Amino acid sequence: MARFTHLMPLFAFALAFVVLTVPPSQAAKGGRPAGHPHHPHHPHHSGGFLDTTCREVPFTPEGLARLEPIKAANLGTFNCSGSFTYYDPSTGHVTATIDLPWFNQSTLYEPSCGCWVTTSFAFGPTLPPLVIREYGNALPGRAEEGTCLEFDWPEDDGNITQSIAFGRNMHFNVHRDLPYLRQSDGTLTRHQSFYRVAGTQNELVVVRKFNEAGFIDWIENLVCLMVEPQLL
Repeated sequence: MARFTHLMPLFAFALAFVVLTVPPSQAAKGGRPAGHPHHPHHPHHSGGFLDTTCREVPFTPEGLARLEPIKAANLGTFNCSGSFTYYDPSTGHVTATIDLPWFNQSTLYEPSCGCWVTTSFAFGPTLPPLVIREYGNALPGRAEEGTCLEFDWPEDDGNITQSIAFGRNMHFNVHRDLPYLRQSDGTLTRHQSFYRVAGTQNELVVVRKFNEAGFIDWIENLVCLMVEPQLL
């Protein structure tokens, strides 16, 4: 039970996501909500091919569809639920499983920013939603395909992990990946996968959280049912 209690702060911020989530207090302090974009000015990480910057370059709906066709074909409002499974990194044993309540979440194209805006009500309909903007990746080189977004992950020790996520279409027409890289050193902190359920507009989402040693701390599994598609 002590282990479960220790994990409750992590559970509180991790509720959202199909994309992402952060406690309302953290969103106000540095969760990078819409209208307050963050522009990092550090150089690319030299140890890997992925850049750790995301330029907020506007794209048309057609431009984003060329970069990330799987998500572009499935924009809309969803109803999501699922569970968290926590692991002991030293043994791989499951230490806790937590079911999530249903919540509404949408990812829609927004002409004012030329980006996709994800709005999540994972904290409930009475609290302000989390708003995240996902841009077309306009960086040169191998990372040119796909999308990018910035996100500050609150950790259960009170620290913040600043990250850059790169959305990639895996060209199987059902699957896209978003690795989240630490801005400080370019190492992997989270990894997210989206799977389109065949013959539907529903999605399955898997988020994996890695500790500093590279072991998995927890895995979130979500099912998101399409409520209303966005028609562009």
